[in-house]
Amino acid sequence: MSEPVTADREAAARVSDAMQGAYFRGVLADKRTHLNAELGGARNRQKALVAAGDRFEAHKLQRHVRELEYELFQLNRLIDGLDRRFTDAWASISRAAE
Repeated sequence: MSEPVTADREAAARVSDAMQGAYFRGVLADKRTHLNAELGGARNRQKALVAAGDRFEAHKLQRHVRELEYELFQLNRLIDGLDRRFTDAWASISRAAE
């Protein structure tokens, strides 16, 4: 027989969800930082290839740049979703910790 869900258990579940959301947001934000650095390097290499007249290699690198841009777009979308879902919970947890 299961126990009825109490207010304390519901609150603990919300806090747990918010903490897990914060953890994953941090992981995604770290990934975004690394991806931004990789994207910047790829764009610089592409500019150097164009300046050197190697349009073939620059064109090949453009595909990689687009893939990185799409991955960055997806990461931002995931982070924005976590922010929308948990911002109020994170604020409540912060106020309760003070």
